[in-house]
Amino acid sequence: MTRGPVATALFGSGSEQARSIYEQGVEICGRMPHSDPEKWFPLYWGWWFTTPDYGVYRERAEAVLAFAGQAPDPEIRLQALHCAWATDFNTGQHVDCLCRVERGLALYDPKQAGASRARYGGHDAKVCGLAQRGLSSWFLGDAKTARESVDAALAWAEKIDHRGSLCHALDFATVLRRYEGDPAGALAFADRLGEIADQHGLPSVKAKSRIFRGWARAHLGALEEGLQELEAGLAQQREIDTPEDFPVYIEMQAELLGMSGQNAAGSALIGEKIERAERMGHVFWVPELYRRRALLRHAAGEDEAAWREDLACAIRTAERNGAAMLVARARADLAGVAGEIGRTT
Repeated sequence: MTRGPVATALFGSGSEQARSIYEQGVEICGRMPHSDPEKWFPLYWGWWFTTPDYGVYRERAEAVLAFAGQAPDPEIRLQALHCAWATDFNTGQHVDCLCRVERGLALYDPKQAGASRARYGGHDAKVCGLAQRGLSSWFLGDAKTARESVDAALAWAEKIDHRGSLCHALDFATVLRRYEGDPAGALAFADRLGEIADQHGLPSVKAKSRIFRGWARAHLGALEEGLQELEAGLAQQREIDTPEDFPVYIEMQAELLGMSGQNAAGSALIGEKIERAERMGHVFWVPELYRRRALLRHAAGEDEAAWREDLACAIRTAERNGAAMLVARARADLAGVAGEIGRTT
């Protein structure tokens, strides 16, 4: 339980170093009588947090909830919900995510939080809950609450002066600006992440910074350099971190490939990610993957039926997730592209 958080901070949550420690810990626990199961809960939480295989992500989350969801200790119940709301978000269950966040925040104790930050993902549960509430609110169409909640997460991280929590909050703030299509805002937060990463030797944080810096720089005029920076960060991230944000990263890469005229390459890249994400239930960004592929296919002059079907899939998937923001984007593109065709025929 001591070594796991250190390895996660130094090498990344999906690194072999972190993952092997937690897998060894859970394996040892399986051979021991559980006279005090709450004592070992941080190992099970880390075992869930560090899995690089999204196929077992929800399975492990359910195991953590079963292990500790009814524990008498409020802090243990909070951390079980901490695990659950992240799983809900990544599987596109945004209403459930908001419910778990609210239940979890009601259990938050600032005195207990100090010790828990190191044990559970290296960040504060309140910071995570506020930030996660912000992103799910955005998907559900509430942009105002999204900004307010992510800003509150960042303010709380600054107040508690905890490095891992500040990185976590800045990561969410950067992601939200990406969702909103705000490259200047994303660049500002990504630069802050990069400074912290350089100062404290945090490769996972540095990789995220490079990915978002690359996307932002490309949109702000440095397309070739931005694409190179994004791809370098993505290569580093694949080696050391868990996969929850990779659909967003791949869609960003495909977007920049399209901007540079490589529409077919971008479309092929997204096709691989859609298949894997749907197979594993990692669907929160799947509507945007379909939407991006539709735009790339249209730009490449592919058959109209193909890109129309992609937009239809984007709408269906977003509606199933209750992601009103993504439904609106796909419908706008469908109307816009159809109108463009009408003007040229």
